Amino acid sequence: MVAIKLDAKQERIVKTLEGPLFVSAGAGSGKTFTLTQRIMYALRPGSKPQGQWADPQVPEPFLDSIDQVLAITFTEKAAEELKERIRAALIDEGMDAEAAKVDNAWISTIHGMCSRIIRAHALDLGLDPAFGVAEYAEDLKRAAVEHVLRRAIAEDATGAGAYDDLLAAFALENESGSYSARSLMAILFKVLSAASASVGGLGAFCQVRPAPSHVALMEAYREIALAPSYANAEAAQRALDALDAYVGSARDMEALRTCFASCDALSLRGRGMGKDEKAAVAEVRRERTLFFAESYLGMKGDALSQLMDLAADVQAEYEALKAEKSLLDNDDLLTRAYDALKDNPLVRAEFAGKFKMVMVDEFQDTAQQQVELVRLLCGADGRELCTVGDAQQSIYRFRGADVSVFRRKKKEVERSGQGVSCSLDVNFRSHADILAYADKIFEGGEGNPLGRDFLHLDSCGEATRKGARALVDPTTARRQAVLVAGGSSQERAQHKARAIAERFARLRAREGFAPGDMVILMKRLTDADVYARAVRAAGMPCVVAGGTSVFRQAPEVGAITALLAFLANPDDGQKGLMPLLTSPMFCLGATELLALATHIDPQAGIVDSRTLTGQVFLSGEIMEKFGELPLLTRAREVLGRAVRRVGNDRVADIVRDVVNESGWLFRLERSGQAQDRAVAANVLKALDIVERESAGRAFAPRLVARAYESHIAHIKESPAALNGADEDAVHIMTVHASKGLEFPVVAVAECDGISNDGDALQAVEREGRTYWSALPNRFALADDADMLTVPELDEDNVTHEVPERAAEAFAYMKRENRLLDYEEAARLLYVAITRAREVAILAFGVRFATELVPEHPTSLVGEVLSRILPVDQGNDGLPDLGAGRLDFSDSKEGDFQLIALSELNYPAKKGVHRTYSIEEFGPDAGVDANGAAPEGSGLSAGGEGAGSRHVAIVTPAAVDYRLVPAERSSRASYSYSSISRELHAEAEDRDVAVGTPQGEGSDAADSGSHERSSSQAAHAGDATDATNLGSVVHDACQWMIETGSDEVPVERVDALCRYWGCTSEQRVRIDAAIDRWRGSKVRAEALRWPCVRAEVPFYSRGMEEFGDRFGAYAEGAIDLLCTDSSDPNHALVIDYKTGGHADETPEQLREKHALQARVYADVLHKQGYGHVTLKFVRVEQPDPTDPTQPQVVTYNL
Repeated sequence: MVAIKLDAKQERIVKTLEGPLFVSAGAGSGKTFTLTQRIMYALRPGSKPQGQWADPQVPEPFLDSIDQVLAITFTEKAAEELKERIRAALIDEGMDAEAAKVDNAWISTIHGMCSRIIRAHALDLGLDPAFGVAEYAEDLKRAAVEHVLRRAIAEDATGAGAYDDLLAAFALENESGSYSARSLMAILFKVLSAASASVGGLGAFCQVRPAPSHVALMEAYREIALAPSYANAEAAQRALDALDAYVGSARDMEALRTCFASCDALSLRGRGMGKDEKAAVAEVRRERTLFFAESYLGMKGDALSQLMDLAADVQAEYEALKAEKSLLDNDDLLTRAYDALKDNPLVRAEFAGKFKMVMVDEFQDTAQQQVELVRLLCGADGRELCTVGDAQQSIYRFRGADVSVFRRKKKEVERSGQGVSCSLDVNFRSHADILAYADKIFEGGEGNPLGRDFLHLDSCGEATRKGARALVDPTTARRQAVLVAGGSSQERAQHKARAIAERFARLRAREGFAPGDMVILMKRLTDADVYARAVRAAGMPCVVAGGTSVFRQAPEVGAITALLAFLANPDDGQKGLMPLLTSPMFCLGATELLALATHIDPQAGIVDSRTLTGQVFLSGEIMEKFGELPLLTRAREVLGRAVRRVGNDRVADIVRDVVNESGWLFRLERSGQAQDRAVAANVLKALDIVERESAGRAFAPRLVARAYESHIAHIKESPAALNGADEDAVHIMTVHASKGLEFPVVAVAECDGISNDGDALQAVEREGRTYWSALPNRFALADDADMLTVPELDEDNVTHEVPERAAEAFAYMKRENRLLDYEEAARLLYVAITRAREVAILAFGVRFATELVPEHPTSLVGEVLSRILPVDQGNDGLPDLGAGRLDFSDSKEGDFQLIALSELNYPAKKGVHRTYSIEEFGPDAGVDANGAAPEGSGLSAGGEGAGSRHVAIVTPAAVDYRLVPAERSSRASYSYSSISRELHAEAEDRDVAVGTPQGEGSDAADSGSHERSSSQAAHAGDATDATNLGSVVHDACQWMIETGSDEVPVERVDALCRYWGCTSEQRVRIDAAIDRWRGSKVRAEALRWPCVRAEVPFYSRGMEEFGDRFGAYAEGAIDLLCTDSSDPNHALVIDYKTGGHADETPEQLREKHALQARVYADVLHKQGYGHVTLKFVRVEQPDPTDPTQPQVVTYNL
């Protein structure tokens, strides 16, 4: 057994078994190790206080079993890691019996724990024990929103909808690419998600209602109007008159518009204006904005009051969708488990005192709802509870996590004096330089907006640090940073990516770091492909891990989309043919496309262009001057074969074969590159999605294409990975995905700020209630938008209280949410930096110099640079952007780099500033006259040359084969037709050549399936095929029954005849047969029955006499079945017969149809019908006793 060494703080945590215990555990501080040791200590004899031992001489453990431990982790991966560590430690100490219990121990995520509680008591709680957990709850929520909005819009179209005002006040959908909750759809989704994660649900939502008052605005105008010397006096008086008129009016929207037009904002630039007048004008402007915004919201009061009612409808629809699929989402798990523990006596009794040790890891990412749940699993004083976390690593606010829960718990433990609060503040992961980097950026407590909760970490020292690595080159810096200024967001991303790739290449060349040692961490992976391309251009393989948008936007996924679009419509050039041919699947280039688009006009005899259609691609003549085009030839072969298979083979099979025959997967596999393996994995995943989405529509390419596109657009799919994907490649992932991981070299990109909050609904939580306010964004008149301006807040008077007026509350909530988003963005940056063991590289970007101002509301860049760059004394003490190095005593030349995409004046104000020119700091400033990039970068300054293409063409090898008849499998079922053929019985009526009406008659097969097979289609024009004629008659009679019509439209009969390939001679017979049936007494008799059904399929246990020879079951379909629920013992069966002989005797006819009658009657007898009447109606043969009626053969069985 290996001796375990604990430092003093770890030992205190391990031996504090009764608390509550609160642990602040910094990044890389070994908290998992410490928690493992705490459990192990509690299982060892002697851990229980000696005063509680039964025998003072026999030490006892604090825990009787690991079953008394509840450990809640943030991820399933963390839970598995903790289990493995505990199991290994138990085995190492000889506790094999306890080690065997680990798999079933209460160590899981909180949702896993809740699921376990609920599933064990599902029946008691009124749930299906086999319930599933919604993997993508967001998709179900989105579907619920869409369903409810669709119904609301339909009602609105009638002019009597319950939500007409609301629909008129908000845009329905966001603009493309927008992440803001500006549309009604996005607002409802936001409300539903917030309500689901809230303890109080929708019931806790409280609207701050509009309360317009003109008094303050009139007073502000009056102060100016009563001062004749003021430049704005006359304008102020006009505004007062307009306000008086409005107050005395109906105060409707038209009156408000008139008032707004007359109430000028007043000028701040009038001649001779003093500071008193300017202050008065500023007050007018503030009150004017507030009054008109509040008044406009008041006018839209009905619309706003409908929002929560509509949200309740969405929630009900969401619950219905989950119930339909027997699903619970993660929020349901929490709620159901909480209710069960609180209100169900059986559950409460089972868990009372069950756990003597309750540990919650990553407590900083916990919501209040989860805290309340955990409390129910502890005693009244919470002595079992140990919470572990780091507020500076709270990065899941978007999922409902609330860092204030962590802060409140810490204060609660520290102030109560009943528990223990301590910290783990020694880092075992990162080099001291990395920790100093974090200190420089985040230290400062409440005075630093980047690090309000920052916990300083000491290094364990290089001698102790696991995997410590010394750097070889003295010029290599462990702390690096890049700033790209100017240009578009895409240009900035490209230059940041290139700068990171250059630095990775140098670290590889000079320090020996492998590509697999390096990672790029991003807030979201929207631009991950930009960074991947830059890394690959630097000569290193690169794979993107996770990120649904990456998979959705992957070119290989789009190639499958194009292939499906082509199969659905070969002439769809925009979505199908062109993107398919130019994709890596077929690699057609400019030469092949020019050949397809060029031909000799047959009339003019000149070379001309032509539209690229499916027909042109597949069979258009190619001019000889283009020579051999093997890529085009192969594409034609593969896709031509695919088009011919459409309708006969499953779409998923066609798509998979096209991908294989194109040689795409072969080329990807042959390259051996990590990025190509990633592409291949995505291709295979896309093919699997096609397979899944083909269910129920396997032979319909248009439907499969639509389902696949919908899946890609709405279902969250991460990029795939092949086995062995952990090869030596640079990885790109989100910061969230990196939580709990560590890497030798970390570059951080796209983590330098927050988006401007454009949400049309703002909300904040106060004392368990969710206050909200919303601004409509659809206006009857465009100028109405000017009235709805968000007022500015008086920062000196902002408190924790939500303002009482709606517009001001909206501004307040927006400010609060922006501050919370800013803090979380800073924490995200901290988490990213602390993943690094040896080298950390920060890549920032700004468009304007204004973003470099510290405390900028949406950008972290200015704040960070002010802390890590030297001061420029010649530029008002601002950071020196041109210093070329960071502000550390051991900084290296070049560890900071400015890349100016346009001239940068810093600060962005008139007067004194520093100018950073493109010549000195532009992207090519480091490139020599020969266009070479800096040595060791692995990059060239120029782009790729237009060299020849090398594309492997794959052609299947010829295979020797022979065809042998397959053994006939034993039959499980029979139909009347099959047994009549084998028994050589008088089967269905058979037709002879046209013009021989006395031939024996026939009907369609009794299977009831009249679908046109390929063989039938091949002989559609054969006049001797009686099946086609019988099928038309059957389909027409079925149509009359199902529609309740007395006749079949001529157009429908025409269509049926075309479909079945009937001749004009057969058409005459068909019309006569339908007319005879339509006017028959037997039809009238059938229609008098209460329940009449056409083409009733059956699959039933068959007749014993046929079992051994033909199978145990009978199958088929009854042409017409009549039943009466008030007389369940009787049934009437009608079977149509076409053709036949007029001279057949009644005895011959009874013998002819007896077998079919027995088969049908036996099926119905087994269904409980004691008496069955069967009537075979010969619709082409008149009754000898009444020529106006068809001949009928009747059986009573």
